[in-house]
Amino acid sequence: MPETLLRADDLTVRYGPVTALNGISLHVDEGEVVALVGANGAGKSTLLKTLSGLIRPAGGSITFQGKDLARTAAHDIVKSGLVHVPEGRHVFPRFTLKENLLAGAFTNDFKSAGKRAEEIIAGTPILARRAGSTAGQLSGGEQQMLVIQRALMADPRMIMLDEPSMGLSPVLADEVLELVAQLSERGMTVLLVEQNALGALDIADRVYALATGEVLFEGRSDDLRANPQFADQFLGVVSADAERRAHEEPEAATP
Repeated sequence: MPETLLRADDLTVRYGPVTALNGISLHVDEGEVVALVGANGAGKSTLLKTLSGLIRPAGGSITFQGKDLARTAAHDIVKSGLVHVPEGRHVFPRFTLKENLLAGAFTNDFKSAGKRAEEIIAGTPILARRAGSTAGQLSGGEQQMLVIQRALMADPRMIMLDEPSMGLSPVLADEVLELVAQLSERGMTVLLVEQNALGALDIADRVYALATGEVLFEGRSDDLRANPQFADQFLGVVSADAERRAHEEPEAATP
């Protein structure tokens, strides 16, 4: 059985009188890609921020590799091996690509980080083409590749990605999701919030579907696709089984 790296139990978060997360429980096992899907305002980003220490929960527990994170500082959570790439591509626009990558290596030996940053740039074609640029000169897709690679400079055991394809063209969005798939193939554990729910399910092992701060569905990605109710609600599509039944039902009613 794979080790459970991250676990949250009965997690509750409030913004004043508003309950943003209402008793959410989830787990992520080593080597998994787990997707979080749901409409805007469902609590997905709040959940990632809570897991990474940017928001303090009002109740519940969070553990990573058995260590309690609920009251751990965000920078210490990074040191423990759990990193968070928030939505919005927060690059340092006047810094070079290498300088941006080095900003993610604050938990490691800085002397060896420079060489590793150069290797990452050379080994990432979309960045290698822009090696002489500053981060502010990159396209949205290039910046997203940069911030994901910057997070990897901390040598994490698990990475949490919040809407990595947001605002990108379909081609660039596919490239970003392909990078996520490659991380999984190399053994990285991933918790993924993604607006392209169908694309997320293509690479995810399991999925949690959230609405109004609660988990309404938990299971294998294929199970969500096959469930007519949840496929329509969370993926914006009708499952193949639902379509088949829609065609069969009128025929069954015919005398």
